[in-house]
Amino acid sequence: MRSVFSLLSVLLLTIAAVGQKAVPPPPKPADHNPSLPTTMKFIQDKLNDEGTFNYVIFVHDDVGGSEWTLRKVVAETNVVADPATCRINYHWKDVKNGSTVYDTDLWFNLKGVQSLSVMTLEQNQKLVDTDSGEPGRSYRIEPAIFVLRVIQTRNSHYDFFFHDEETANRVAKAMTHAVELCGGGDNAPF
Repeated sequence: MRSVFSLLSVLLLTIAAVGQKAVPPPPKPADHNPSLPTTMKFIQDKLNDEGTFNYVIFVHDDVGGSEWTLRKVVAETNVVADPATCRINYHWKDVKNGSTVYDTDLWFNLKGVQSLSVMTLEQNQKLVDTDSGEPGRSYRIEPAIFVLRVIQTRNSHYDFFFHDEETANRVAKAMTHAVELCGGGDNAPF
């Protein structure tokens, strides 16, 4: 009886095993993050879309009490975000009260980026002044402009201007993703 029971058990297990088909493992979930070429194209297009910035800076020297006004025109053009080199190239032109201050080609490598932040142009100007030893000034800038500040080192940063905060934040998010894909960022454990 025991052998019939054993034989029946083996037969049932064999039938069950034969009835099962080998099924391939399920596919890996799709990576929903954009590729580096897609991300770089987005950055390039958004930066090129911003155009020229015409604005007025109202400056107050908090220490000396003096005030003055500057008329500015800034243009960041010919932006090329190259995924093969993880590099962003662009042309920067800065005109102050009708005189050209800068008219130059600039570039930076995303691998060297340590941090990114979005702020108003007033906040950015305060940082520039503090870094250059002039912390005693306050600003009002019209119309409102937002800045994506890309920091490589304490003394090395690149500023990109935006007409609205939402676009600045979207480009900052894309650039953060590109920095990660290029192996940059602050990778310090603490």
